[in-house]
Amino acid sequence: MIDMLIVDDEYHIREGIKYGIDWKKYGINICGVAASGLEALDMLEQYTPNIIATDIRMPDMDGLELLEIINKKYSNVKVILISGYKDFQYAQTAVSLNAFCYILKPIDHNELLQKVIEAKQLIEEQLEKVKRDEDIKKRLEENISILRGNFFIELVKGKRINPVELQKKSEFLDVDLSGPQYVICILEPEVRPGYQDEIDVYGESLYRAAVMNITEDVMGDGYKTYVFNLGDRIGLLICGKNISKGILKEKCEKIIGQVNNEIGISLTVGMGNIYGSIERIPASYKEALNAIEYRIVVGKNLVIPAESVYINQKEKAVKNQFLDTLRNCEDDLIMAIKSDNRDSITIILNEIIEALHESMKSNIQEKDHIIFLVSFLITKIMFVLDINISILFGEEEDPVNSMKNMHTIDQLENYILMRFDRILMEFSEKSKSHNGFLVKQTMDYISKNIYTDISLVKVADHLSTHPNYLSKIFKQETGESFVEYVIKMKMNEAKHLLRNSNNKVYEIANMLQYKDVGHFARTFKRIFGVLPTEYRQLL
Repeated sequence: MIDMLIVDDEYHIREGIKYGIDWKKYGINICGVAASGLEALDMLEQYTPNIIATDIRMPDMDGLELLEIINKKYSNVKVILISGYKDFQYAQTAVSLNAFCYILKPIDHNELLQKVIEAKQLIEEQLEKVKRDEDIKKRLEENISILRGNFFIELVKGKRINPVELQKKSEFLDVDLSGPQYVICILEPEVRPGYQDEIDVYGESLYRAAVMNITEDVMGDGYKTYVFNLGDRIGLLICGKNISKGILKEKCEKIIGQVNNEIGISLTVGMGNIYGSIERIPASYKEALNAIEYRIVVGKNLVIPAESVYINQKEKAVKNQFLDTLRNCEDDLIMAIKSDNRDSITIILNEIIEALHESMKSNIQEKDHIIFLVSFLITKIMFVLDINISILFGEEEDPVNSMKNMHTIDQLENYILMRFDRILMEFSEKSKSHNGFLVKQTMDYISKNIYTDISLVKVADHLSTHPNYLSKIFKQETGESFVEYVIKMKMNEAKHLLRNSNNKVYEIANMLQYKDVGHFARTFKRIFGVLPTEYRQLL
């Protein structure tokens, strides 16, 4: 049924159109009648008619004004203009405003019926075309989804694809693999004991689809995320810049929690290592596979990072507290070095050293494993900061062996502090180039003014440079925009305040110049994967 609205300021004309023709017989429903253009606009919102038959000459708002508004807001509505001979000069305007047709008074009901039927046929053709287009689009999306899944399976299983073919496939499938970092996670859903016989193949597909939807929702923005089927398991490819293992693990834990609560099944996640080359995706995939298989040792419904498998294959597991400390400190330490925030660097290193002391005292037999983790942290930070390892350790020195040969924890502590002093010095030297130095000054200004309203114009004015130039070199030097960096720094400060103060969330938001606490909370979640209140509960 097609809906039609009648608009005329003369009562007898409105009623004549409404009752003079058996509209139902022709598939037309008169959804309303209006005495003016303004009244018609209200009915448009309420009834959303497909056709409007309207007079031109009316008080308050004439038919041409109404037609102009309809063109802008309701372009699919067909408008039939009705008027007397003396208004024929409006016909040209009506045509220019895309009126469906123009009928003269006195109204010939047969002519009006014919025009309404023509409009109805056109509308039905357009609706059918929209439906066909949607069906085609749906089938295409389904096919693309299958092709994309096959593409990811080839990628993770190490099928050799030359760069040109890889680029073509990526573009066709709308997949951005620009990286520069990549990591694979494998998710394995498991139905609760006693329920397996009740779930047929279709039911399992629904469970898997629900897990995939939750995974996509939780991962959200930030990194480029692709979820795909791996038989009974689900694959997750993450690529982007500055991928944080800590944040990724938190997101995976959140996925597990939501799957437990919303679907009622358990979920185990195996997490491969992060690599800086697309060719290493299969390696991350194999590590994730090993991790997922290791659930037989550590239990299910957990996130199992690849390094856990490596460490636990030794005689004993490394103290979790020390490993967690390194994970939590890694991103903050890199950010503090980049911004030359000496106070933050000291605080973070002291936290690492304190955890090192506690772990060594309670797990001296795990010294080698702890040293390996410290060495890995140092080399990874150097890689992120683009510092040549040979500058810090020389051509021959092996940092792991050097630390193993130390006899006291104090010696180990001094070694670590000296290496980070050298890292800071080397990074400072790198920043002395014109662009690097300017970016360093920008970061320093942001760090010192973190509780103020920071803008690109303010910083550029402070540094006596042009905002556009500062924005360009900041992106070139850091790989991220000025705005995103400011947001990240403010969110890091928010995390620090949540961890080390009793301030309420809205107070922290105000301190960091966020007037809308909801926007502040959403931004925090986008950066760290959890809301501020959830983060504080995790501490």
